[in-house]
Amino acid sequence: MNPVDQHELERFAQQMGVFMRNRQAFPPDALKQYADHWIVWHPDGTSILAASKEPDADLDAIVQAAGFDPARCVHSYIPSGDTAILGGLW
Repeated sequence: MNPVDQHELERFAQQMGVFMRNRQAFPPDALKQYADHWIVWHPDGTSILAASKEPDADLDAIVQAAGFDPARCVHSYIPSGDTAILGGLW
């Protein structure tokens, strides 16, 4: 692995650490409005940049219009409150 690749991996790991801390601190009540939505998180995990109930919506275009690289943002799905996940309720 060359030094540039190692630097990028370290930078990515650092950014993901920040994301995970902020994501865990994100208020669960604030996510309720996104139930049954596909979302894209801000790279630092402090907010949601885009959301849609349609799985084929072009959320990447919204993210790009906001000035962010979609490849550097976490995309996820927020299930509704009555959705079972691994035997539990969300």
